Amino acid sequence: MNLFIDECMSDELTEMALARGHWGATCNLIAELASADSRAVEVQVDSYLPPTANTFGRYPDVLVRRIGLPAMAIEVRLSRTFQTEISARCSHYDRECMPLVWVLYGVDLDSGDVMPISQADIRRLRSDEARQARQRSMVLQQC
Repeated sequence: MNLFIDECMSDELTEMALARGHWGATCNLIAELASADSRAVEVQVDSYLPPTANTFGRYPDVLVRRIGLPAMAIEVRLSRTFQTEISARCSHYDRECMPLVWVLYGVDLDSGDVMPISQADIRRLRSDEARQARQRSMVLQQC
């Protein structure tokens, strides 16, 4: 993978390009290791996986198809991610009856540190809670 980093790029864009390069190298290494399995029929990196039970597909970081086993998705995160992103992907692959393996680099699950939730998700959760409270109130008033 070749990375083009322009001297005029902002620090943020440069960091994103470097992270993308490390991500690609990590995915390629995982794909190479998965290919070494004698049961591996096909290993793809960042390829579209059409849905079978969902309304939309996904681009698993690494997709491994093996003889006699269901296809397996491998998702790679080299920096912190949001809990909602992990939950959404877990739910998606669960509906597809596809095993999912997470590679979380830089996330210390033993530290007791909780995974952050994005501000957009917090607003969505709060609006859902408010909606549920209004519905509970209407139910109580109807009784």
